[in-house]
Amino acid sequence: MLSYVGGLLEKASDTYAEPGTRPFERILHHARCGPSIEGELRILSGAIPARAYRINGRVTVAGRCCRLAAAFNGVAGTATEGSGGKMHITLCQDGGMWHSEDGVFGNTNECKGFVEIEQR
Repeated sequence: MLSYVGGLLEKASDTYAEPGTRPFERILHHARCGPSIEGELRILSGAIPARAYRINGRVTVAGRCCRLAAAFNGVAGTATEGSGGKMHITLCQDGGMWHSEDGVFGNTNECKGFVEIEQR
């Protein structure tokens, strides 16, 4: 299990006029560039988790990096139930720690943007 911190950097669109940066923490279960990934995404409000999502996806090797293609889905019985989206991230290891080289996301609210993460 690896822990990451990062941000969702939202882009403005016709349906999302007030973009912002949403800090998050992510707990992922993956074995280096193993074939699958699962975990939890917690959008933070200050230092407190405000919304939680489950993550499931596939991982492929890309040279010295891993490419993640994952879906995130709201947790039943919470404010995120019924919402979710997809993200594509290239994770690379440098000095024994993982970080994103690039990443994009899109959710069911038509919000799209970039993902930046680094291992804690």
